[in-house]
Amino acid sequence: MKIKLSATLLILAGIGICFGAFTTPIGSAAGPGQSPAHDYYQRLFEKDPAYKKVLSNIVYEARAENRGVKETNGDNIPLYPGGRITPFALNPAAPWCLAFVTYKLLRVAQSSWRPDSALTDFLDPHPALKSRMVIEAAGPKLVPVNVFEFWNWAKQTGRATQLAWPGTLIVYRSGPGHIGIVTQINRRGQAIVSIEGNKDDQVKKVRVKQEDILGFIRPTLAKGETPGSGPAPAPAPAPSQLERIKTDLSEKADELQISVKIDYSCQAFSRRGDTRVIGLGDAPTTRAWSTIKLPVIATYLRELGRARPPAAARADIGAAIRNSDNDALLRIWQRIAPSEQRRFDLLDQTLARGGAGIKSARDDGGTGYTAFGQTFWSGFAANNWYRALASGRITSRAATRLMMSPMANLDQDWGVDRAGFSFAKTGWGPEPAMAGRYTLRSTGVNRAGTEAATIVVIGKNSYESSINSAREISLWLKSNRSKIRSICRS
Repeated sequence: MKIKLSATLLILAGIGICFGAFTTPIGSAAGPGQSPAHDYYQRLFEKDPAYKKVLSNIVYEARAENRGVKETNGDNIPLYPGGRITPFALNPAAPWCLAFVTYKLLRVAQSSWRPDSALTDFLDPHPALKSRMVIEAAGPKLVPVNVFEFWNWAKQTGRATQLAWPGTLIVYRSGPGHIGIVTQINRRGQAIVSIEGNKDDQVKKVRVKQEDILGFIRPTLAKGETPGSGPAPAPAPAPSQLERIKTDLSEKADELQISVKIDYSCQAFSRRGDTRVIGLGDAPTTRAWSTIKLPVIATYLRELGRARPPAAARADIGAAIRNSDNDALLRIWQRIAPSEQRRFDLLDQTLARGGAGIKSARDDGGTGYTAFGQTFWSGFAANNWYRALASGRITSRAATRLMMSPMANLDQDWGVDRAGFSFAKTGWGPEPAMAGRYTLRSTGVNRAGTEAATIVVIGKNSYESSINSAREISLWLKSNRSKIRSICRS
């Protein structure tokens, strides 16, 4: 089974945190003298040389891009130097040791010269955690997973061991639970150095204390694969145009000291109706904020059927979209159905009709804002829905025109409409778990519904500086749109 980017992201929907209850270890630790670990892993490498490469790649990735990554004030938000949020930060913020480990494994799986590598099976989410996950098309919402729950699953599935090797995961028994990546062992096969996230509120190289070790977790071979059946290693290719674009956006984000994510969806020319998505940047999945106003309005219009909305409702629709007027939207919300429960059920049906891949949030999470605005919505899923709207698959033709007309004349001047998309909606709000930071979102679509893009910017310091950063990113997309479109349609 080959790992493609979107499939791999689905696999990684459950990224963990560091707490739990004590669990007893299995087996016995390697004793003095000749190392059972060396014998064991050498036999594996003889059967499958590619497996050794996978572990080596994990060690390489564990050591990469960690300099200066740390929290500020113990807030569980790991930042790069300069203040950019790391892609392994959880939202809402939470302990992130397992998130760091899983992100590093994801990087190996995405860049592996052996796409059907041993990581396929290793990253497959286990049944015990599936109920805890929120999977959104090509973008995961990172959710808490207990380290010891992860360890118990590893034991049940044959991934747990007492034999260390560089590239295996190390699980600690002490305190609330902790996990890292082994990078060095001694001649007796004992893990002596590891790289760990959320260690003293930072990414840190750690000298391992043997008495704290619960055990190790190792990648297994891909499902259905026999040892040694993988393809021979191929030389690393030169950076592609897409990789160069990703690097350029990353440098822009560093310059602005923001986190950014751009999802660009298009209908490929190669196969009629085949939807492709290009994902750029590494900001986590965020709340929808006012970009969910369109689904709310569409729900009202769908309930009306062929009836023409009254003048007051038409005015509210225009104000809610063009001016992002919250009071106008709440009046539309009240018109949908008498009961709050029924309104949410109908909204979920509208989201599903457009392939949004989500259900709406039904409480405000203590934010004080509208509940549905707190819905976590990946850019790819938002693109799906907006494309469905533009192509007439959500509402009647007249209702679609009623919504898309104000989308072409927004008051806000920082969204994807600046990148050349004719119809757009913006939304913004403070990040409740990230004091002083603002999320700004914008989704745009072309008239035919064949292309859409969502920009997510997580800025800092002030709303004004975040707005300026969003403008900069929209202009960056405008200057690179022809290149991205070419890659998407190829």
